[in-house]
Amino acid sequence: MKYFYTLISFLSFLYLPSYGQSPKIDDDSRTLNFRVMQFNILQGWDVFNESETVGYSWLDRRDAVVKMIKADAPDIICVQEARKKQCSWLAEQLPSYAQVLYPKDGIESNGGQRDLIMYRKDKFECLQWKYFWFSETPYVSSYSWDAGTPKITILAQFKSLVANGEGKGKTFWVYNTHFFPSGDIGKQKCSDMIVTSIMKETGINDPVILCGDLNLQYGDSRLDTLLSCMHDAAVTAPESDGPLKVTYNGFRENNLKTLDHIYGRNLIFKTYRVDNSEEYGIRWISDHYPLYADVQIPLTWTDTVTYTSTADTHLECKWIRSVNDPHYNFHIGDATYNRGLCLTPEGILYSAERQSNTMSSPSFLYRYEASSGDYLGTLTLDPSINVKTYPCNDITVDDAGHLLTYNYTISLSTAPLIIHQIDPITGQAVQRASIKTASVVRTDCCHISGDVEKGDFDVWVPVNSKGTIYRFTFLGGTLTDETSITAQSYCPTSATSFGLNTRLLPINDTLVLVNGSNIYPTLYNFKTGAIASTLSTEALPSEEGMKTNGCCTFSLKGKHFIVYPSDDYTSSTGYRFCIASISHPSLLSSALPLWKIPQNGFGNINNTHNEALATCTVNASADTASIYLYVPGNGVACYTMTYTGSPSAIQKTQMHIPGLTLTDRILSYSGTAMQISLFDVNGRCIASTCQNSLEISPFQKGTYIVRIQTPSGYHAQKLNISY
Repeated sequence: MKYFYTLISFLSFLYLPSYGQSPKIDDDSRTLNFRVMQFNILQGWDVFNESETVGYSWLDRRDAVVKMIKADAPDIICVQEARKKQCSWLAEQLPSYAQVLYPKDGIESNGGQRDLIMYRKDKFECLQWKYFWFSETPYVSSYSWDAGTPKITILAQFKSLVANGEGKGKTFWVYNTHFFPSGDIGKQKCSDMIVTSIMKETGINDPVILCGDLNLQYGDSRLDTLLSCMHDAAVTAPESDGPLKVTYNGFRENNLKTLDHIYGRNLIFKTYRVDNSEEYGIRWISDHYPLYADVQIPLTWTDTVTYTSTADTHLECKWIRSVNDPHYNFHIGDATYNRGLCLTPEGILYSAERQSNTMSSPSFLYRYEASSGDYLGTLTLDPSINVKTYPCNDITVDDAGHLLTYNYTISLSTAPLIIHQIDPITGQAVQRASIKTASVVRTDCCHISGDVEKGDFDVWVPVNSKGTIYRFTFLGGTLTDETSITAQSYCPTSATSFGLNTRLLPINDTLVLVNGSNIYPTLYNFKTGAIASTLSTEALPSEEGMKTNGCCTFSLKGKHFIVYPSDDYTSSTGYRFCIASISHPSLLSSALPLWKIPQNGFGNINNTHNEALATCTVNASADTASIYLYVPGNGVACYTMTYTGSPSAIQKTQMHIPGLTLTDRILSYSGTAMQISLFDVNGRCIASTCQNSLEISPFQKGTYIVRIQTPSGYHAQKLNISY
């Protein structure tokens, strides 16, 4: 983790600090904007004679403090170590601010200190506030563990009073805290109690700001606990002084540390500044520098386009974050080293990123609340996932919902594909599989079905350059079988391989949906390597389009749909996806496009890895699907599609011929079929295919004959179509 922050710190020198008026709270109808400040003011008496602070008593510093606050113009100020006379002075000199403070009479055993939140009373109303002590008895003045002094947190819920549109009445939470200065156990307990309080007191979608003297420096694992549900203003703000900018001076030139922090959840930090100016009439206005961040709380995350409904389908954007709109642009992943998107059963979206293309690169997961798109923080992954080739190349879940990452490998013969199960809370990793083959083949992505924790699972691996698909079967955690096929042809016919970052999705044991940078979404027969089905001409925008990868299928009340990248990258629209109806997941040729989403496109950043990924989930009543889209460097979005028609008559009939079934008007044969033919009662062949399935929807009610040619001969039976 420390290497990540070192890099960010270096980049921060590109930004020059600037001070001035806070942003207006009503400058945009779609966002709520304000400035928040963190400031350990240092407890002060009228006379303060300790040698290290000679010349820096509160009487010496107080005018400078007021001058600083007026210059930086924060809308909310979180103050630690404020004594009674300091609070009174600030209230007198800054009458536009109201105060929330606790305890009222100070902490008697610690110099009468208070935690204080000051807020612009013309802009905000405090709806409620609470407190807790860092202690095993959190609502009694006390301290526990290996701490040597009491410390407290106050939390307050505010409502916006002045804003356009939806901004008026918008609520959010502010946490003001001061961690123990010593005690390893106690500091960890401080982090634990903050996270527990946020999860308990605030809603999953509520914006939360945490300001505090945490007495923790970058690289300390106890900061990681906080980052499990928040992000750091110093790291994520586009304009930042950088995370390693000194915040503690101790009234000395050589006692420099970074102990003060501003974190957030479900909001955007636009700027981060440490005010170490000497222009307020004194060298130091406290033993800590004040720091502030400009906060932006989005009021809406939706696509502004209205999508035309059909007779029985309706589509709307639930939320979107795209570089097309700077209000939504944060934590959507760098287009250079970002890979993958997955959705867990808990309703959390994850995208994966490594810092660089090196074997030892730090790796991270970005987390979003699937229902709202709210950013939930960054999870730093266990360094044990670093293997012979680049780590954290992709992220996925198995059928049991376990979170998994795996590496990129240039050759499965020398550098194995290693799959790790990730703890979604701690980032700790457990290796579940290591796969090698005799072939020198490169793979970027795979699909994992089954349960890796139980040890019974399949790993489907597409090979980019050779058009080969491997299936590795594990039983009891041991590799027991390796099967592979090679594609006989491609769509378009001009392709000679699957292409970069090939994605696949097994439909069943026979059919595999494949999509790479060189080919359109195509169903392959995993027994023969033949193309079983590909998209209809109506579904293909052009020969130049759809060279990106990643698609998914879903069904609503027996009606089937597919989501796939509809266009290759263009500078005007970036990337877009298509939602199309299909008569059956095994018949892509029946695709009829319904919508392109986002209509205005995802960003304009060319993703050279051809990543444009989709995943979906269907609600319990099977009438609505949530479709999640992700293009690294460009955007994340969720669209909901509702089907209001009558449920299709889904039937599954076992035929007399072993291995032949009729499911939802599709004749399917599980064995090796050289040909499936349908004859009318007059003996005329009305349909024939060399694939393993045949759709009967186009044919009228009546009696027909099904004939299957297999390596062992011909098999026939009567079929009554009565739908």
